[in-house]
Amino acid sequence: MSEVLISNDPAIHSPEKLVLAPCLIILSGLPATGKTTLGREMVSHTNAFFIDIDDVRKKCYPQTAGQKLSLQEEATQMKTSYYQIFQEARALLSKRQAVVLAATFSSPISHQEAEELAQDLKVPLIVFLLEAPSAVLLERTENRKTITESDSNVMDSSHLYEVANRFHPMRAGNLTVLDTTCSIDEKVKQILVVLENHLAEATL
Repeated sequence: MSEVLISNDPAIHSPEKLVLAPCLIILSGLPATGKTTLGREMVSHTNAFFIDIDDVRKKCYPQTAGQKLSLQEEATQMKTSYYQIFQEARALLSKRQAVVLAATFSSPISHQEAEELAQDLKVPLIVFLLEAPSAVLLERTENRKTITESDSNVMDSSHLYEVANRFHPMRAGNLTVLDTTCSIDEKVKQILVVLENHLAEATL
């Protein structure tokens, strides 16, 4: 594992998309760290395909949207959803596409599956670990609950604490730890700098 240091250089202003070679990009972190928002922004700025575990989960289990689940039900749904996002990622990577996966990646099993997928298809694994202070995550969770409760599984402060207590940060591939308390534009710039650096290193 190597850790990539993010640059403070704000030099990325090109309206053109960054063209990425086949690679597996992971956006990991606790709920409310902004994984989905960043993933969608990456689609606007790169040629990567974005797969969000929350979207996949809603498609797999539409009947439970908006419900608070037991830990066992939650674990069952997440196991199926992780399997599905890895299957979709494998299909895209096999076609030589760059792929962004957004999920908590809270367990060592999910870390291993991501590493094995990248190794199997011989593509780089680039990991962004998204972080924010607990108070910020709680505030975002409450705001998101109000906005999205009708079409998403309920996330409240107790659920956030449960996830945090069993969260194992992903420390694999080319790792960048990203503070998500800055603006969305700044976060996107930092991610693009990392990806550009990776592209430059890959061509050496």
